[in-house]
Amino acid sequence: MNRKRYESLALSENGFLFDTETGFTYTLNETGRDILQNLIKGEGPQEIAVKLAEIYDVPEETALNDSTLFINYLKTINLVPHEEDNGTAKHE
Repeated sequence: MNRKRYESLALSENGFLFDTETGFTYTLNETGRDILQNLIKGEGPQEIAVKLAEIYDVPEETALNDSTLFINYLKTINLVPHEEDNGTAKHE
């Protein structure tokens, strides 16, 4: 997995995200923060969905759909590496 991209992201506990590569800032809600924190830890979409389903008391399928949509959005704005596709990220 391309860890270098994550190293340029500074994410606070309240969801403030600073991209040190671009200088852009973002504000994430609690769910978005949780998803990104888990991606940074090396977890894939399926693992993240299991956690979100438990935390937010939603069906795992819903959590997977929602987290996948958010991860895909993060890819389109180049905040996460594209290797995260389909939950096949390799852990180092």
